[in-house]
Amino acid sequence: MGEQERKACLGACREPETDREAQRRVCHPQRLVPAGPPAEATDEVERLRARVRRLKAEAGQLKMDLHDLAEGLPEGLERLTELAERTALKYGELMEAQRLLAHLEQQWSAGYAGSAPPA
Repeated sequence: MGEQERKACLGACREPETDREAQRRVCHPQRLVPAGPPAEATDEVERLRARVRRLKAEAGQLKMDLHDLAEGLPEGLERLTELAERTALKYGELMEAQRLLAHLEQQWSAGYAGSAPPA
C-alpha cells in the first residue's frame, strides 16, 4: 500500500469482525474500479477496426470501378449489374462492421468508466 493509500485508508480494512469486502469498499474504493477491458476485448476491437479499414478500401475501389464503368457506357454494359451488386454487398458488409464496432466501443466506454478504448 502506497503512502497516499495509507493516508486515505479509514482503517475499516483492519477491523476484525466485519465483512472484508465491505471494508475494502470503504477504505480502498479505487482498487474496485476496473483498470480496463480484458485483453481479448482489446484484440477484438482492434481486429474489427482493421476489418473496417480494409472494407472501406475495398468498397471505395469497387465504387470507383463502378463509376469508371458507368462513364464508358454502353461499353461494359454486361458487367454493370454484377459490379453494382458486388459494390452494394461490400457496402452492406462495411455498414454492418461499422455498427458492430460502434456497439463494442459504446459497451467499452459504458463498462469501463475512466478508461478509453485504444485509438
